[in-house]
Amino acid sequence: MTHGGFYRHFETQDALVAEAVRSAFDEFATPLESRQRIETADAVAAEYKAPYLSDPYVQSPGRGCPMPALRSELSRQPEQVRQAFAAGPDRVIAALAEG
Repeated sequence: MTHGGFYRHFETQDALVAEAVRSAFDEFATPLESRQRIETADAVAAEYKAPYLSDPYVQSPGRGCPMPALRSELSRQPEQVRQAFAAGPDRVIAALAEG
């Protein structure tokens, strides 16, 4: 895919970044959202805590929760990106609350 072919899928670069933020939260929140419907509250909480306490997370922080990874850059981002970021923790909190 060419550079132009990639960017034509997004109205602006900010839209691309916002979609990347949503995708990062999808990878983290979707398992919590689906598991909370079939398991106990303790299992949902354990699922949430596991990445923070595992060796693979420490060795590959880019594969874990996007909140600590992206938080320091948030103030320099446009509103579209900040809104995409704000929706992510809301999803995680809602999934934990459902559990």
